[in-house]
Amino acid sequence: MSDPATPPDAHHRRLVAIAQPDTEEAAEFVAAFDDVDDVEVELIETTGEEEVREVIARVVSEGVDTIASVGGDGALNLVIGGLWDAGGGGGAALRDVTVVPVRSGTVNLVSKTMGLDSLDTTVDAIVAGRSRAMDVGRSEAGVFVLNSSSGYDAAVIGDAADHSDATLGQVRFAVEGIKRLRDEDPVHVTVRCDGVQLHDGPAMSVVTMNIGERASDDFHVAPDAEIDDGLLDVAVIRAESLSRFLGVIVKLALRRDVERRHLVRAQAEHVEIEWSRSVASQRDGDADDEVTSLDVRVHPGALRIHCA
Repeated sequence: MSDPATPPDAHHRRLVAIAQPDTEEAAEFVAAFDDVDDVEVELIETTGEEEVREVIARVVSEGVDTIASVGGDGALNLVIGGLWDAGGGGGAALRDVTVVPVRSGTVNLVSKTMGLDSLDTTVDAIVAGRSRAMDVGRSEAGVFVLNSSSGYDAAVIGDAADHSDATLGQVRFAVEGIKRLRDEDPVHVTVRCDGVQLHDGPAMSVVTMNIGERASDDFHVAPDAEIDDGLLDVAVIRAESLSRFLGVIVKLALRRDVERRHLVRAQAEHVEIEWSRSVASQRDGDADDEVTSLDVRVHPGALRIHCA
């Protein structure tokens, strides 16, 4: 990782863990700090986005050092969104609080990217004070750390809305994707990257990524993506038939080159997307409202996150 690990803090640290009620992983996470003297841990259980934002606003005002998000990538998105809005908005609180993802959910790509593949590794990273900077993407809909997409990709995520079980959740994504492909048609979309037109024509999906993997850590859509390069990686999937679309997916899964007529990619700080009609949209694996346009920007190094 290009950003050097930070040294341990010398002062007594306060850590707040945010989780849904009765989450087994949250109880295990808190118990892991029983013998750690310089980290005070509080577990706060929440049941919805507004409650998460209220809790974050309060603990930020009280001077919390670290916020642990116990759950999947969608839960982490809520925490980062709350931090963006806290302390007057504009992301100021992101610079004062370190975030740590604690694995418990359908997809945990951020945890895997940070090397936090076990409870012991996660706790050790916190105690040692290891962290790095990470870019944050943001559109009218809110922030994201993994990706934001619109079109077919986002519609499938909306169809597979029950993310309660990790294994079944991934199966649902695959099943719903195949079902929707039978009826989905390309929609005209214009995509501009830093003011330069990348695509103007029919497409199935437009994905803007901070992390280049989709759905799992071995499915690379943007192999050049880096979490701290100050750029978003853009992918426009232009395949216009079921067979061609499946061909693109297979080639991406096998890490083979995809013809530009089926998939076009770029990197940019600012991405403008305009669809000819309303399409589904999502951020970090959770569905948003339908959109006809998105204005997406990267905020370099805006997030501080614990890492192995």
